[in-house]
Amino acid sequence: MSVATHLGIDLGEYDARIRTFIPHYEEMLDVAAGSIDPRSQIIVDLGTGTGALSARCLRTAPQARIIGIDADSEILKAAAQRLPTSAKFICSSFLRAEIPECDAVVASFALHHVQSRRAKAKLYSRITKALRPGGQVVTVDCQPSSSV
Repeated sequence: MSVATHLGIDLGEYDARIRTFIPHYEEMLDVAAGSIDPRSQIIVDLGTGTGALSARCLRTAPQARIIGIDADSEILKAAAQRLPTSAKFICSSFLRAEIPECDAVVASFALHHVQSRRAKAKLYSRITKALRPGGQVVTVDCQPSSSV
């Protein structure tokens, strides 16, 4: 399912509307991006969306290459417009896609879609294997009502 369908909005409205759905959205992205090691060379963004977090990470680590993973091909087109041409995009669920070796894995408002504890454990195991020594995991999320 596309993000626009999931949220019931047009893709062109996504960036403006997400800020109305999530209080302090901008501040959360700024704090997350500011946590990235400025020496990072490769940053993998799980559930890239329109690339808002990736763009902020590049302010902290301007030399980094972004690898964005998202299952929605249309939203990745929006990310490609926002990010430098050096960014690489993988159109796949981050639950299935290979996570390339990297210095940091970031995610914003995506990991709450991982429903089960088992799936979360498997994902975090894959992330850990992809990280170079000293690598970072930086996430920003909300938690809808859930038993997980």
